[in-house]
Amino acid sequence: MQVTERKYENSGMPQGNFMKRHQVPKDAESFYDLNDIAVGSTVVFYGRTFQVIGANSQTLAYLSERGRDDASCFSPGDEGSVFPDDNYEITRKANSWDASVRYNVKKNPTSVFAEAMLGKTVDNSGRAGFLKFDRKVLRFVCVWDDRESLYGDVLQFKLHYFVSDDTIEVLAVYGENSGREGASRLVKRCAVPKDMRNEAAGTFKWTDLFVGAVINIYTRALVVVDADASTRQFYEEQGVPLGEPQPVAEEEPAPLVRKIPPHLGIGSEEDSLTSCVGSLVQHPPKKVLGEDKVLRYLAKMVTEKPEDSVREFVISFFLADRTISISEPPKRNTGIVGGPFLKRLPAKSLSENKDDILTEGHFFVGAVLAVGGHLFEIADTDSSTLDYMEENPERFAYSDFSLVIERVSKILGDAASDGSFAKACDDASEDGANLSAEAFKRVMTYFDCASPEQQCITVFRALSEDASVPIDRLVEELRG
Repeated sequence: MQVTERKYENSGMPQGNFMKRHQVPKDAESFYDLNDIAVGSTVVFYGRTFQVIGANSQTLAYLSERGRDDASCFSPGDEGSVFPDDNYEITRKANSWDASVRYNVKKNPTSVFAEAMLGKTVDNSGRAGFLKFDRKVLRFVCVWDDRESLYGDVLQFKLHYFVSDDTIEVLAVYGENSGREGASRLVKRCAVPKDMRNEAAGTFKWTDLFVGAVINIYTRALVVVDADASTRQFYEEQGVPLGEPQPVAEEEPAPLVRKIPPHLGIGSEEDSLTSCVGSLVQHPPKKVLGEDKVLRYLAKMVTEKPEDSVREFVISFFLADRTISISEPPKRNTGIVGGPFLKRLPAKSLSENKDDILTEGHFFVGAVLAVGGHLFEIADTDSSTLDYMEENPERFAYSDFSLVIERVSKILGDAASDGSFAKACDDASEDGANLSAEAFKRVMTYFDCASPEQQCITVFRALSEDASVPIDRLVEELRG
């Protein structure tokens, strides 16, 4: 037995062979045979119940020869069929649809060959375009301006017009880093209608395509802006110039500003920056180690609170990895517990400009630094740090003796040459020949040369002999 479902065009369901030919079991011990099937009866095939409503004339004649009268089961006027009516088919018939006509059914090639053998030749009346314009393609550049919609932009397309059969193919052109992917074909090769709601409008022809034309491709308004050289030559041969290209002005994208996210406090800042640049596989940042030297400075907090203004701090600058730490020496009976104030971290200023990296050149006596959310003024340093600063004057401007002398000489001006500076030194000196450290600082402060204090320390250390500076030697250096 075999069950085949009747095919209907545009039904939306797979049809045809419903059950292939084989012996269908009726129960565990037997199979269906011809005696089990009669017009008007029902049969069950694998859980599906079928009602037999008719048979063709050959089948009825065969059953009649064997003593069965299945034709008597037909209702009068049904012409051998009691198939139920379909509301959808009734509606289609009401709209002048003929169910007897088969649409889109290709003729069997055998019948075409048989007709040709009998003298019916092939009709080439509709193939004149293939003979004249075979493989002739017109290529246009089109744009679709969709910037009025949300997240829309200007999209570029290539329109291919096949002159042989008046069909159109539209391909999308994706630029670099456009963020678009998938099939680039917008419309496959077909005859594109001018108006989807009006078939009488016809389809697009090559005469409808020119530079500046608006082609409505399935609700997308494509503007023809250019064509290739062969297409322009074709139109010139037809006596219809295309015109000059009309590129659409595109808006330049805003420049990308790369913002580094703030450090969250987990790990070091250098470790966090490795996730923002370079490869997706993170590697530990390279550390360039410097000298194994620690510069130490005594600092005071710059604040309006009187209880904090008397506090003293020791700022340590580690040259090995450019890090700093701040500690507070304990003082008895002050109510302030000493100890670590700021743990060792990269030397980065925490002022308004948070990208300022503190180097060793920022540290000198008299400097005011913003570190850890507080202002610190460096008040003093040790002799080891002063020695290192004077050995490296290229990194410490206020420890370069020649530059400091030149700067102080310019500030003093006439006072260094007319004797007023020498007289002030004599008045401040206890023996009239040498200046102690305190006396030297008073004189420099009087002539506005003590700011920053580091340059006073540099001059005093360079000219001092037995903890004092000879006045004659100081005046001689300042006169140049």
